[in-house]
Amino acid sequence: MERRYFEQRKGRVEIIPMIDIMLFLLVFFIMITLQMIPDKGLNLQLPASSQLKLLPHPHYTINIEKNGSVNVKGHHYDLSVLEKMLSSDGNPGKT
Repeated sequence: MERRYFEQRKGRVEIIPMIDIMLFLLVFFIMITLQMIPDKGLNLQLPASSQLKLLPHPHYTINIEKNGSVNVKGHHYDLSVLEKMLSSDGNPGKT
């Protein structure tokens, strides 16, 4: 019987490393092409204010419990009273 130190094996193609390399190349080429596309933005000169005036906004935490009662700052309110309170304080268009 003859002994071989280097047995000849049939070569096979491993598909998973090839898929990894192809995905890496795809991501690489996508990143390069995104950097090559120029920005088509518009140059705008937005107006600026010479005087800054901060308007205070009222902050409310409204808690609605399981039984349907509404609590604001520890006081119980009905929905109609709550609506009047919120509309009277600040800008009613934004509340």
